[in-house]
Amino acid sequence: MRSANRKLGVGGLSGGYSGLPRFRWKRPRRVREPNRAAGLGYYVDASNVNHGFVRDAKGVVTAIDAPGAGAGAGQGTSAQSVNSAGTVAGYYQDTSGVCHGFVRATSGTITTFDPPGAGTGANQGTFAKSVNGPGAITGFYTDASNLERGFVRRCQWHDSHLQCPWCRC
Repeated sequence: MRSANRKLGVGGLSGGYSGLPRFRWKRPRRVREPNRAAGLGYYVDASNVNHGFVRDAKGVVTAIDAPGAGAGAGQGTSAQSVNSAGTVAGYYQDTSGVCHGFVRATSGTITTFDPPGAGTGANQGTFAKSVNGPGAITGFYTDASNLERGFVRRCQWHDSHLQCPWCRC
C-alpha cells in the first residue's frame, strides 16, 4: 500500500486505506497538522457518487457523507480541509445539483450551512474550502446571478459574507 499511497498524493503514510472500498480516488491531500488527521479528500464510487473521507494519524479512515447529499452521478460529499483539532469542512451537492457547506465536528456531528445570498439553482450554492484552528470556515458561494462571492463563517457560528470585486466571474 505504500506505493499506492504515494500515487494518491498522501506520501509515505502507513496503514493504507482500510475500511473503504477500492474505487477511483480523487484529490486526496496530505495534512500538515500531525495531531489529529493525516489526510482527507474524497473518492468516487462505481456509480460516480462522491464520498468524503478523513484519515487520522493512526491510519483509521472515516467516510463522510453529509446529510442531504445527492446519490446521483456527480453528486455527493467532498471534504476540503481539516484543522488540528480534527474539525472537517467541505461541501456537498444535493439531488437538485445545488451545493451546500458543511462542518464535521470531531464527535462526528455534521452541520450544514449556506451564507445569506447563496444561489439555489443547479451548480450554485456554497463551497466551504478551509477551516482554521479556532474553527472559522472560509470559501465562496455562487449567487442566483452566477456571481462568486467570498464568505467567512466565524467560529461562533454567526455567518458573515463579503463581496470581493476580484471574485466576480
